[in-house]
Amino acid sequence: MSNRNVHSNPEQMRALVQVLIRSVNDLKEIRLRLARTLQATDWHDAQRNAFEAEFQMTMTTLIKFIENCEQSHIVYLN
Repeated sequence: MSNRNVHSNPEQMRALVQVLIRSVNDLKEIRLRLARTLQATDWHDAQRNAFEAEFQMTMTTLIKFIENCEQSHIVYLN
């Protein structure tokens, strides 16, 4: 992480951080809800397999984004 200062209005940055934190938490909740609901279905066919493969790729990307927000972006902006 860089030691550079953020050049912006501090109140705007605090507001951004708060929205980012809430959004990350919402994304985590949505991800878990989708995974649980999908797992609970009795849907088993080729279309589900295709959907599940795409879902897993998307969730992997989402998890990486969430982790980067929590471990890097939010820390930096604070």
